[in-house]
Amino acid sequence: MSDQNKKTVDATRDPANWLPRKGRRGIRRAPRETRGWLSWDEGGQRVTAEATVLDLSGQGAAVLADRAPAVSQTVWLCPESSSAAGPAWEARSVAISEVPSGKWLVRIRFATRIAVDSYFGQKQECRLWKRYPARETRAVLTWIEESQVKTIPCELLNISGGGVAVITAAEPPRAQSCWFSLETPPPGLDPVESEVQGIALDPAGSTILRLRFLDLCPMALFDLAVKGSR
Repeated sequence: MSDQNKKTVDATRDPANWLPRKGRRGIRRAPRETRGWLSWDEGGQRVTAEATVLDLSGQGAAVLADRAPAVSQTVWLCPESSSAAGPAWEARSVAISEVPSGKWLVRIRFATRIAVDSYFGQKQECRLWKRYPARETRAVLTWIEESQVKTIPCELLNISGGGVAVITAAEPPRAQSCWFSLETPPPGLDPVESEVQGIALDPAGSTILRLRFLDLCPMALFDLAVKGSR
């Protein structure tokens, strides 16, 4: 799989033996400019930080805030449209990372499942993820085609919490998953399951492929891609 000089790697064994399992396919929403408040207890006091909801599903959310709680801490998320005085959604923080803007990306998991569709009603879903240019550009794409595992090198252009844009010499099938990874991935990080969202040509004639992650971008992958190797 790691041989960058070969376009195709023969899969003589079940690809499921080495490819990570399929990611969560729960419906996620990212409405434009959905703001609110993230609260938690700290030092015997209630801390409330203004937040932007980047990604929301019935099981959890990703928010961008000026301050962040500790990992595994009980928090409450109150979207602006619901009313600051209304009931907030209880959750637990599961991952925290500082982004280049100086704010904090906080991933939370709700204590009970949230009815996302009834909350948003008929609002149209919009892409909100901000894209960041990549400093670590060496990457690879892998997919299964005709019982073979194909692995090709690609150049990472930009990355967001929801996907990537890459320059590639070959195109994965649109009707199935492919896996994205940096050429030298962070320790312990599996390739990220993705789907093809769009294909375009740049002025030089190179193929630009847009991929959507089936789950949120792993923070270790995001940090390495944006900050580069040290």
